[in-house]
Amino acid sequence: MDITALFESGASAITLAEKFMEVFEKSRTEADTNNFRMILDSLKIAAIEMCGDISKELRKMNVELRQAGIDTTKAIDQMYDDLKWYNFFTRPKIKRFQEKFYEIYQTLSTFIDDVESVLICANQTQKLSDSFKKSYEKKKRLDELVNSNFPIERIIKEMLDINEYTYFRLKGGSSQDQEQ
Repeated sequence: MDITALFESGASAITLAEKFMEVFEKSRTEADTNNFRMILDSLKIAAIEMCGDISKELRKMNVELRQAGIDTTKAIDQMYDDLKWYNFFTRPKIKRFQEKFYEIYQTLSTFIDDVESVLICANQTQKLSDSFKKSYEKKKRLDELVNSNFPIERIIKEMLDINEYTYFRLKGGSSQDQEQ
C-alpha cells in the first residue's frame, strides 16, 4: 500500500477495517483459505507495512521541510508570523506541508484503533481495557500534538515515536516492554 499515493490523490486513507473486508472477501472466494488466522496474519502484515509507510512519509516530510528552507524548530503559527509580506513563495510551501502533515495525523490516528482491533482479534493483548486505554492515550497525545504550538521537529519526532510504538505492538511487544 503506497501511502504517498493516497495523500497525493487527496483520498481518505485506507483503514485496516477496509483491508480486513478485502481479505475476507478474497478468502470467501478461495475455499482453502477461509482460515481466520490467515486473515489476521494478512492484516498484521498490512499494518506493519503501513507503519513503515507512515515512518517513511514523516521522515521524507522532515527532509523536504528543511530542503525548502523552512525552520522546523519553529511552530507553524510562528512560521506564518515570521513571514514578510513579500515572501509569497514560502507561504504556499508551509500551507502544503501543513496539509500533508494533517493527512498523516489523520491516517495515524485511525490506524491506532485499527491496530488495537487486530491485536484483540489475534488474542495478542492481555486485557481489553488496557489495550483500549493505551490506544486512547496515544490518540489523545496525537490530538495534543496537532493542536499544540510545538515546534514542527518535535511534533514529527513524537509522531514517529507513536508510530514505532504501534509497530512494536504489531511485532508482538507488550505495552509494558516499551513505554512512551
